[in-house]
Amino acid sequence: RKKQLFDADMKTTPLIDPQADSLLGDLLLHSNRADDAEPYLSRAIAGEPNSVLANTAMGMVKMRQRKWDEAKKFLDVAVTGGPNSHLPYYRYAYLLSREGRDEFGMTTTYTKETAERMRTLLRKAINISPSFTESHELLAFVNIVTNEELDEAVTVLRDAMKFQPHNQRYQLRIAEALVRQKKTADALVIAEKLVATASDEALKSRADSILTYARSLSEYEKRRADLEIQRATTTTSMSAEYVTKEHPEAGKLTAEANRMRLS
Repeated sequence: RKKQLFDADMKTTPLIDPQADSLLGDLLLHSNRADDAEPYLSRAIAGEPNSVLANTAMGMVKMRQRKWDEAKKFLDVAVTGGPNSHLPYYRYAYLLSREGRDEFGMTTTYTKETAERMRTLLRKAINISPSFTESHELLAFVNIVTNEELDEAVTVLRDAMKFQPHNQRYQLRIAEALVRQKKTADALVIAEKLVATASDEALKSRADSILTYARSLSEYEKRRADLEIQRATTTTSMSAEYVTKEHPEAGKLTAEANRMRLS
């Protein structure tokens, strides 16, 4: 029997599997070991540049490192191929949502282009995975901030509550959208319930603010309606007085017509 002979200088080189590196890097990322995940993900991307998993995970690594521009590059690659996973779309939209924050972390507006980009990404994410309700909430938030597509905001939040019926944060968002639509009666019902039942103090405080604003808006609308009625009554009275003074015969006919309507 012949024996297999090996050269003493021969060396073995481990096979590199980009998919295995992607999985390991993603696992490390979700174990809060982003820095440890980066080398595996870099190697995975080198071997498979369009890997959805590796680029999505690397985008998240860069976000945790607060390297926003680098994160955007990886997430842009992740969504370019039209992946079947909702996560690349949601992660990219979430990254874009940070662009509108001020120095205090508050968001007051988005550019038209950024808002439309986020809507497109989030609608795709919802279509792929309706049960991933974070996509619903972020889409509603974009619409509320821009004061656009408010009907959609309410609809997607109510869809989200089919999966999380007791989520008070989603209820609060619905109340915010309803107030912007001037549907104060519906907003008041939700806000009053949250003020009475919310255990989270921050959420309760926001609900109380909405409640106060909705009540003020409701009172304003009532006063405006009363003023419109008063103005219409005054105008009608002044018109009738003018007709009577300037055209006595016409005034008599008007009075006679009114008597006939009452009889």
